[in-house]
Amino acid sequence: MNKEDTNQLPYNLDIDLFESILNDLKSVGLEGIKMGTLWVNVKAAKNLNRSYTLNMAKYLNLIDTDKTNVWLTDMGIQSFKYASGDKRRIILAQSMPDRYKTMFKWIKNAGELATSEIKGEYVKNLGAPISTLIFDKAIATFLIYCDYLKIITYAGKGNAAKATITEFGKTVLDTETEYHEKTTPSKTDTTSKELHKQNQTSLLPDGVYPIRIIAIDRDFPWDIKSETDWIVIDSVIKSIRQDWEKNIKNLKEDNSKAE
Repeated sequence: MNKEDTNQLPYNLDIDLFESILNDLKSVGLEGIKMGTLWVNVKAAKNLNRSYTLNMAKYLNLIDTDKTNVWLTDMGIQSFKYASGDKRRIILAQSMPDRYKTMFKWIKNAGELATSEIKGEYVKNLGAPISTLIFDKAIATFLIYCDYLKIITYAGKGNAAKATITEFGKTVLDTETEYHEKTTPSKTDTTSKELHKQNQTSLLPDGVYPIRIIAIDRDFPWDIKSETDWIVIDSVIKSIRQDWEKNIKNLKEDNSKAE
């Protein structure tokens, strides 16, 4: 059982509240806002599922909190502040936790699965849950979220409910792979001129201005079509620089201690 197995999947998601939380935090700085203020803003002071929904956003790495304040992560900023529509859905789908991606691929490969079949695959491949009741709610939350992303349609109740892959869902996880294949130079490429020529012929027909940012902890493909897209790119680079600055600071502190 790996580390992820020890972390319980989120459950009891209120998808409308989920979107309200992320949209409200779009206008908040990196310092965040008070938790109580957030609940007032999204009219969730009496919503029994508010903590569960916040846990879902945290599990997806869209928000972070110190239990007093709450704020958007870099991923939350990229997806909810600087993207919308299918572009946002692609970012969210491609950044799903591994456990979610695994379950989604089961549906994608089958075309359609009943909830009972998804649970069966989970137990077979990932192990039996500690609580059957919470497990049922966790799988429902996963399916509701995938339906929200429009990568599946989810209808019905209980174990008979069915998840069906959408046309959008069939390709959403392939985007990054296909892009990588088109932008990675072959072993026979020997000069920058040849690479530039290859990029011109293979990339431009598929996008306006494709770009790819690769760092130690992220691989971010994008197609620049407007000034708004540059805001997204700048946000990614700013995030990478912040990580770099932290690493440099920690390295200096370690060296100072060693001396």
